[in-house]
Amino acid sequence: MAQTAGTSVGTWVASPATHIGTELLLAGLCIYAGADLNQLEEHLRVGFERGRRSLGPVYGMDLWRRAHGGQIV
Repeated sequence: MAQTAGTSVGTWVASPATHIGTELLLAGLCIYAGADLNQLEEHLRVGFERGRRSLGPVYGMDLWRRAHGGQIV
């Protein structure tokens, strides 16, 4: 259950504008049902990374990096 909750929330956190929030409800139910909170953080990170990869390149990020010397603030 921790895996389901963590990856769902991580995906939502990566791009909340593209999801309506049912992932948060699912995660809450998994946690309430007894998901292992020690494993939740790891799976949240995994879900976040998967969600970011699924977005592809961010529009304008190359211009931002050039303007700020390669630093992302």
